[in-house]
Amino acid sequence: MAEKKDIVLERMYVVPLRRIFMRAPKWKRTLRAIKGLREFAMHHMKSEVVRLDSEINDLFHKHGIQNPPPRIKVMMKKDSEGTVRVSLPESEKKAKKKEKEAKKPALKKEEKKPEPKKEAEKK
Repeated sequence: MAEKKDIVLERMYVVPLRRIFMRAPKWKRTLRAIKGLREFAMHHMKSEVVRLDSEINDLFHKHGIQNPPPRIKVMMKKDSEGTVRVSLPESEKKAKKKEKEAKKPALKKEEKKPEPKKEAEKK
């Protein structure tokens, strides 16, 4: 089994992305914003290895490749090996789950209708 890595450093950041992606053409904006987030994490957490959570990727692509969010709030955790893991804060994950559940139509239990009583056949 994999060893459990100790968290050495944990920080919360609001990363400004608008200045970064506005320098790129429209069709490259989300890609440039992701690269900008990686560079921000490398600079502030002093590490070369940065891993982004899949929820961050979904958040960037939510409104398409041409319109990424102008800023994003993230939690960065650096482990003992120097790997930085970037993820959404727990509060935003919970809000996203609630939003997802609200979109799903509520499944109604099938109501059983009482069957009509069969009339006794007359002999």
